Amino acid sequence: MPLYEVTCIMPSEMNKEDRDKIIDKIKNSINGNDGEIKNIEEIGIRKIAYEVENALEGFFITFYLQMNPSQIENLRKFLASQDKIRRLMIIRMKNSSWGEKKKKEGKNNGKP
Repeated sequence: MPLYEVTCIMPSEMNKEDRDKIIDKIKNSINGNDGEIKNIEEIGIRKIAYEVENALEGFFITFYLQMNPSQIENLRKFLASQDKIRRLMIIRMKNSSWGEKKKKEGKNNGKP
């Protein structure tokens, strides 16, 4: 199965409990569509390049997962239906690119 990177932006003012509920819903949707979560990276609150729903910042979270390509559209529809997800991006990665990225970051301690 191909590897995907799914990045979501949620409101920065959202409290941790509500954010965790949304994250659990996303995990359940991934698992319900026969996906396998490899890693979850909570990036945190970051500025957005342009205003999105009257906000200039958001809470970023990235899921690295494997999923059958035929199920990705179901995941995209689910994520788009969640009113607390302001933006989302799904990228199909090369199978080894995630492991190479983490290996390189670890070697250089996250510095280029």
